[in-house]
Amino acid sequence: MPRYLKLLVLFLLGSCTNQFLYLDDFKSRPSESNKSQKIHDQIRIALPESYQVYPEKFDSENIEFSLMLQAPSSLKDSLEYIQIQRIKSFNSSISLGSEYKYALRSLQSGYFPVEILESGPTDILKYEAYFIHSQVLKKGSEKSRVITFILNTENDTCFYYLSAVARENDSLEARMSALIHSLKSLEIIPLKN
Repeated sequence: MPRYLKLLVLFLLGSCTNQFLYLDDFKSRPSESNKSQKIHDQIRIALPESYQVYPEKFDSENIEFSLMLQAPSSLKDSLEYIQIQRIKSFNSSISLGSEYKYALRSLQSGYFPVEILESGPTDILKYEAYFIHSQVLKKGSEKSRVITFILNTENDTCFYYLSAVARENDSLEARMSALIHSLKSLEIIPLKN
């Protein structure tokens, strides 16, 4: 191959780096983490710098709680945040695997354009989990990446949905890595009976 063609191929590959970033890329990139803190009676996590916790309300008996973790400066621009939800299955799932399959089917048949980039079991959290990594088209041609982890704990009939969302641009790798590292620190505090 002529030398200029090799350079052109390298340039084209380098200019498209965001589309080749996967969960392993985000989890292996070093990221500073803050001290872990209790943000809910069931959740302890190390928040990214300047992030705050905003409880969300939903009109659904299936959602036990929902927390939005976001920097106050990006409240108007909701394309970078962490969401933590504890839900009773919408599908009467009793196993983690069946809940994951239901979530994957629901996402694929959703109302907005989404492309599943990768999915499956993962061991990056302290708990058995599945993940779905997708690219979502929002606000015209603007794209964002969403990585959702689905997990439950022993003797728990509820599932936790942990989502990291970041706009797809030149700083995607650094920003999504910080969100993933925060989620890796998550601890679920057992409910006291």
